[in-house]
Amino acid sequence: MHAGARTLSFLGLLALMFNLVGLNFDQRQFQAQLNSTNITTQLGLINPSFENSTQGWLTNGPCNITTNAGSAIHGNWYLVANRNNTEACSSSYQDLAYPLQANFAYRLAVWVRSPNGTPLYGTLALWGIGPTSNQNKHTHFTTVGSDWQCVETIFVPTNTSASLRTEFYLRSNNGDYHFDDVQLSDQTNPLCPSIPLQNPSFKQGTFGWSHFGPCYIGTSSGSAYEGNHYLVANRNGTETCSSIYQDQTYPVKANRTYRLAMWVRSSNGNPLNGTLTLWGLNDFPHDNSSTNFTTSGIGWQCVETVLRPTYNHPKFRAEFYLKSMGGDYHFDYVQLSEQATPLCPNIPLRNPSIEQATDGWLPSGPCYMNRGINAAFEGTGYLVANRNGSLNCSSVIQDIQVDNYPVKANRTYRLATWIRSPNGIALNGTIKLWGQGNWPDENGSANFTTSGTGWQCVEAVLQSTNDHPKFRVEFALQALNSDYHFDAVAVREQATPICP
Repeated sequence: MHAGARTLSFLGLLALMFNLVGLNFDQRQFQAQLNSTNITTQLGLINPSFENSTQGWLTNGPCNITTNAGSAIHGNWYLVANRNNTEACSSSYQDLAYPLQANFAYRLAVWVRSPNGTPLYGTLALWGIGPTSNQNKHTHFTTVGSDWQCVETIFVPTNTSASLRTEFYLRSNNGDYHFDDVQLSDQTNPLCPSIPLQNPSFKQGTFGWSHFGPCYIGTSSGSAYEGNHYLVANRNGTETCSSIYQDQTYPVKANRTYRLAMWVRSSNGNPLNGTLTLWGLNDFPHDNSSTNFTTSGIGWQCVETVLRPTYNHPKFRAEFYLKSMGGDYHFDYVQLSEQATPLCPNIPLRNPSIEQATDGWLPSGPCYMNRGINAAFEGTGYLVANRNGSLNCSSVIQDIQVDNYPVKANRTYRLATWIRSPNGIALNGTIKLWGQGNWPDENGSANFTTSGTGWQCVEAVLQSTNDHPKFRVEFALQALNSDYHFDAVAVREQATPICP
């Protein structure tokens, strides 16, 4: 491994392997339901910053874990973990005896990096163990670059439990994971750094927000995305109005990951074009990241941009560029955070990267389904599907029914997956994202034809007319006797594409 490291390599206890069946929650909805006596307490993990070698941390399977010194995010040491070139290594974990209460929020965060910049896939999971069943919430992550990134998950158990498990699943075989500064707490506020903005939900009028040029900005109440008020902005009939912005003094660090997200809609449903930009300012050259958007319909849509600055800077700028004339933009619920995982809502799928066999995925008829492991797009596995020569096999599906995340009318939902043909034969098919449960069912679909043997991304958009209690993801197969490969499936509520 690494010269000078304190090394510990051992077979972990062959603990029970759990299916990752956590639920993602819409924070605005569930926080209002939390017990009002919920307190803020850091829970007592053993050796959370790895200053005492690997004390307290175990492995599922023959993983390698060790500690290294230097360039830690907290203290002097950090954990180094890899899969030891074997599928039998699953994760590193720690159990903590702690009485969990139902409907309380428990948060787990960790800083992770890839030392050589190779993307590493993983999952951060927080479990409630026993006494009669196990529950969990998990967050998938992919490292970017070689610097530290914060990953966080929120667990709201529906039943009481006697203990918690903190677990890092290692999905990639091709490198060392670095972990540091593990935080476990029963609190509602994020553990990953949330960068303060003034008046992010416009409850205090336009306080804190400025504009370039003679733009109109005001606030209105009713049907806000968060709270009671939202920002109304337009270009006031002049090309010299360009944008709405807020500057915030806060140290911007080179090679770290910062995310800016906001919700936007068109007041009358006419499409409005714009750009969301996050800047690192004052130390020249400035750094920025931008995401273009076009509103669709009258529902709220989430837009997000990710800044990975090349240089250090003393302040951020959050900026909304108004590109269309003659219409009111509505903005609400602006968030700025340093974290690896998206701020726009991620809708929970079971086994989206096919790391737990074919768990969660079902055939419609006598289809062939299996898990392949030869050059996956994400992690170590992918779904292999074939119609098995039968007209009675039409597709592979997964239903998503989450009480805290129904399908809402006039909102924008996206399904994306990576697809390939293993032998290069052109394969035709369709991916569909359904809203189901209130007749008539609705779907957004995208046809595809594979090209060559490489992975390609396909995306479908659902903008439902009615509310529905559940989603369905469906991959319709046309070829009768050929293998389709699927990987890295994602369902999100956002205005901008998931595919690169």
